[in-house]
Parts: sequence; structure tokens; C-alpha cells
Amino acid sequence: FKERYSALVNHGPLHSSVPGHLRGEFVERARCALQELVHGPLGLQSTSLLSLLELPGRMLQRQIKHHNTQHKYNTRSKDTNINSCMYHIRNGHIRKAVQTLIRNNDLNDKLSAEEFINAGTKLHPQVERGIPKPPLGSTCPNIDLRNGNDRALFERCVRDRDNGSAPGPSGWTGRMQSLLVKKEETKQLLADFWSMMQRGEISEQCQDILKGSLLSLIRKDSSSDKRRPVAATEIFYRGITTYAVRQCKQAIHGIFAPIQLGMAKGGCERVLHTLQFMLNNRTSGRRKVAVTVDFTNAFNTVNRETMMHALYEQHQLSSIFHLAYWAYSAPS
Repeated sequence: FKERYSALVNHGPLHSSVPGHLRGEFVERARCALQELVHGPLGLQSTSLLSLLELPGRMLQRQIKHHNTQHKYNTRSKDTNINSCMYHIRNGHIRKAVQTLIRNNDLNDKLSAEEFINAGTKLHPQVERGIPKPPLGSTCPNIDLRNGNDRALFERCVRDRDNGSAPGPSGWTGRMQSLLVKKEETKQLLADFWSMMQRGEISEQCQDILKGSLLSLIRKDSSSDKRRPVAATEIFYRGITTYAVRQCKQAIHGIFAPIQLGMAKGGCERVLHTLQFMLNNRTSGRRKVAVTVDFTNAFNTVNRETMMHALYEQHQLSSIFHLAYWAYSAPS
């Protein structure tokens, strides 16, 4: 197992999408792996998951010296941003193309291995002891593709993950995952796999694999040594977390409004216009000043035990209890 996982995370450069002549074989191999993963015994879950995650490394290896224009964006050159932008435009990822074009490569400088480990450890504190398990009786229904709402949400989440984002350690991209929903059988198997993750019905070994990520530490600006951690997780993990949060969107909005409008439609605009009105409203005859406050490394410094207790108090969010527990109960 250790040798297979080591090979999985140390594969060579991969194609970011499946060439046309390989798509049939790729989807069939994925179907077999998903079938074993979803319907096989618990003791073989990790082996089946590795078989699924190994597919890009086994089928989509490419040689750097023979790269074509489509994949030139992976090379380190002064034209990297332009080549990457052209690649994303060809694949219909317009937002990603714009972000790439204005990216400041000077912020992505190199660190030594020791510097990287020290900085990464500091930004990712170890998990506190005593993370509470989900309350007894909390359940999460399967993703039922016969239900119109479930089907539409599932397909939208798969489609939205096909956005040109960098893959996780295995090399699976959103474009590869989107191939699996073109056939009804593999679509159902993928939905069942997502449901397993949402219910927490996967082994600890599988959880560790799925939570693995490629970590980058990017400087916040060219004049600062402070770094922002950016983690590229496995595409299947991103998919189910997106689905689970959107499934609870209305409940989340009801809990946080009117203070936190991140899950509300047009929330950013509402905050901006409200603030602008308050600053311009001088009926009291006094001038007003707005102060923005930021927390250093906020998401990685919140006490997880406190966070989980607060989550479990919201019964309308019970469908994400198990997913949140296995996502935060151990170091990522």
C-alpha cells in the first residue's frame, strides 16, 4: 500500500484532460474502481480508492520534451501566464484565464525544504484533542439521482468543479471527473461515492488519502514575508464538500444572516451598499469612519472542538455533521 501511495503522489507530469482516444478506456476503468469502492468490503476500500486515483498517473503520463502548445503552460518561462491563459480559454475557463493573466509570479518564490516545512507547520497547527463525534441519530440521505433537485445539484457541482483549477496529488482534474457523468451508470456510482464521504462511511486510510493536498505557500504581497497557504485537494473531496454546503445553503443563510452574508445571494453587493449608505448618511451631523479588521490565518487558528460543538447545535445542518467530523478530526 505504501509503495502504491508513494507512486501515486510522485507521478510525472500528466495531461490535464483525457485525450479522445483514451476516454472510453479511462471511463471504464474508473467505473470498475468505483464499483469496487462503493459496493466492495470495507477492508478493501483503500485498495479500490488507490485504483481510482492511480488512473491519471497510469494512463495520462506525458514527456516534457514532447509537450505541445496546449500543455506548454506547465513549463517555467516568462510566457507562462500567457500560455496558461490561452489554455484556459481553449477549455472554456474564462474566469481562470483572467486570473492567470494578472497573476504576479514574483509572489510564488522558492523556499528550501526546511523553510517550507517550518512555515507550513506554523500555519497549520496540530488538531486539539477531544474533537466530539456527531450526535447519535444524525443521518444523511444518499444523493438520489431519481430526485430532480438532487440530480440538478449534483450535476451542477460536477460542472462547476470543471473550472481549470489545479488537481490534487493524484492528478484528477474537474475535466476528468466530468467524463464520469456522461454515462448513467458511472454517474450513479460517482454519486454513491460522494454519499459515502458525506456519511463518513469510509475507512481512516481512505480519509487520509482523500484529505491529502498539494500545498503552496504564496507571499501575500511583494513587500511582505507573510505567506498564504493554498492547498489543492483531491477533486472528489472538493466535489462532495461543494455539494454538502450548497445542499444546506438556505439553512446556513438563516443561521448567519444578517451578520454574515457569504451564503446569501448578492451578499457582497448588499454589504457594500449598506456600508456606503452608512458612511454617506450624515443626518446626525457627524462624519463616519469605517475600519476593516482582519485575523491572521483565521481559518487555521479557530479551535476545532469549539467549532464542532457549535455546528452540532444546528440540527438543520445534520446532513454535514459526519463530513465535517472526518474532515476536521485529524490533521489534514
